[in-house]
Amino acid sequence: MKKSDKVKRSKKSSNKKQKSGESLIASDEDIDQVTQDPIEIVVPEKNPRILDIMVKKNFELNGGKGHTTYYSKTTINVGTYYFELTMKQSSQTILDYLALNKKCEENKKHDDFMKKYYSNLYENPKQYCPTVRVGILNQDGDLELPLGSNEFSYSYRNTDGFLINNGDYIIGNPIYGINDTIGVLIHLKQPMPDFLKQKENLEINNKGVVKNPQSYIKYYLNGELLQNQYFSGLWEGFYNVGVTLYNFANVSMKFAKKDLKYYSKIESDIKNVKLLVE
Repeated sequence: MKKSDKVKRSKKSSNKKQKSGESLIASDEDIDQVTQDPIEIVVPEKNPRILDIMVKKNFELNGGKGHTTYYSKTTINVGTYYFELTMKQSSQTILDYLALNKKCEENKKHDDFMKKYYSNLYENPKQYCPTVRVGILNQDGDLELPLGSNEFSYSYRNTDGFLINNGDYIIGNPIYGINDTIGVLIHLKQPMPDFLKQKENLEINNKGVVKNPQSYIKYYLNGELLQNQYFSGLWEGFYNVGVTLYNFANVSMKFAKKDLKYYSKIESDIKNVKLLVE
């Protein structure tokens, strides 16, 4: 099955907050045996932020001064998938950038907002450290926004350990930094038939899309499952894996089995886990 046409973009969002899951154990009932392959969406070929993981299985990604969101060309809507991200040492900081671009940046200080921004930056440079959000985004959301900004994207942030969805935070998970590896486990249940949506009294948005309570995304830090909370009850649909980088953050993303640090452990713990690429 393939979904054609362009990637859909919408800026509509819900005011309801994401609820955390209750269990970190994936049971046999919770994870179905799935044979469907990832589904590829037609997207602009020359966009450098789109990761064609069917061609290149690993990526070294660098952020800029503002936020940059990278996402996969390949998408999934059913199954259990795993990939990894490792945070690397940044090649420069925001202060390095300002020193190299002083004349250009000085011209922007005429704006009151920018004056406040630069004043705070020089006084509190640690607040502008490289920042990473890793997770997934649904194509019903805006692919230009940072991960976690709307109801259709989910992320785990390095600076505070927050899990973020629709601008709401789930706190209590550890921060991560240079050389730490984040494993991302995504489980998407089969789309529900219409009669079950009504019978189960599930949450449905204005497009008729249901929030499936058995779909989830969990995170691992250096091979250990986060022992706090995770995202459960994801909107049904087509998801891209992705990452948002701020303030010159530098990461590597791995999708090939031979390059994944902790895949053998995940594979032994989770039934029917698959990779986005073989």
